[in-house]
Amino acid sequence: MKPITSDLKTFIDKNCKTPYNEIEQTFGISSSQSSIFQNIHEMIRDAHIEWFNSSQMVNEIEPIPQGHLYNDIPENFKIIIGTTLSQQKTFQMNIGGRDIFVAFYADANKSHSSKKWTEYLKKIYIWLKIISQFASTSCVKTLYIYIYLTHEKKQLPADPSTALGRNHANTAFTTSCTSNTEIHLYREEEWFKVFIHETFHSYGLDFSTMENGPANAKIREIFGVSSDVRLYESYTEIWAEIIHICFLVHFQMITAPKWENVDNFISKIKNILLYEITFSLLQCAKVLKHSGLKYEDIAKQDAASKKKVAGLYKEETPLFSYYIVKSVLLFFANDFVEWTMIHNRGSFNFQKTQQNVDAYIRFIQKHSKNPKYIKTMKMMEECLNHSSQNSVFRNETGLNTMRMTIHED
Repeated sequence: MKPITSDLKTFIDKNCKTPYNEIEQTFGISSSQSSIFQNIHEMIRDAHIEWFNSSQMVNEIEPIPQGHLYNDIPENFKIIIGTTLSQQKTFQMNIGGRDIFVAFYADANKSHSSKKWTEYLKKIYIWLKIISQFASTSCVKTLYIYIYLTHEKKQLPADPSTALGRNHANTAFTTSCTSNTEIHLYREEEWFKVFIHETFHSYGLDFSTMENGPANAKIREIFGVSSDVRLYESYTEIWAEIIHICFLVHFQMITAPKWENVDNFISKIKNILLYEITFSLLQCAKVLKHSGLKYEDIAKQDAASKKKVAGLYKEETPLFSYYIVKSVLLFFANDFVEWTMIHNRGSFNFQKTQQNVDAYIRFIQKHSKNPKYIKTMKMMEECLNHSSQNSVFRNETGLNTMRMTIHED
């Protein structure tokens, strides 16, 4: 367990036990959810086995040039990359008929073991092997992956009047379902979860290629916000987090005597999910509090509440889907998985019809108004306020981090 994971779990245990217990009392893994976790487990296992036979398919190559999208990286990160990092290792491989190039950038003045790059590349290979099964053949003929391992953390701004922006919350970017594309990932923090997220875009598994104006307008109407919602990010993020958890458990268990025991796998998934759901509510409360809001403000439908939200909620990068909508989906993870099994025919790949988008919006609207979720959010807001004001319980990491997950590879 990495120090950040231990630190944040301790923060929840000391400060957020009331909402955690509320979630634990009723949360369970449904048969539908267990089935999909088992399927993901099997896909990871099979792709992992293929990795051991891939030595002739993965080639170390000479450094490659900066990507065409390099200048879209935030300026402060480009300065860090240009002055402190160098391209350490570069690899080429073919997965699912797609040419993949991976360039790792790390501290220029430090030595890095080859084992580190092998471990990183292994996870990339396994996931790309899996996602290739679900992607359209029109998405990604050639993919360049640039991973810049900067040490910059996602943090709340110290000044509450500062609107949340890319420096506070973003880690990477790509394009949606193009033939030749790039992924630029510019923080080491949460790198693999973020990588999974970006591939949902580049491999076309989300609905970002559709006309999203009406969907975003409906979400703005439901919650009273005026921001750039990009609803597809909520779908991409929750799946990235669920899949990342499955990877975590897989790599925890492969050295254990009963690592192929499905019940043991599901039990570990549940334990991690309980913390991730709790943390997701904490991050939702934190983002809203930064704008001077509570969840009940955006849950209400009256004109006064909507006017308040429209006047106070500010962001300079699309965060609403990541922190607020995603927390609703994760809180009702069982329902979300069952919804996916029905509406997406058992696939990660979102069925790209307007009817399916409308059904997804109805799912979010219904669950966002659920009394249990609203009650648990109130508990979380009380915990956040208490820990912010009480120096005895104060934990700067827990209060200030803008991470989207607790658990780190």
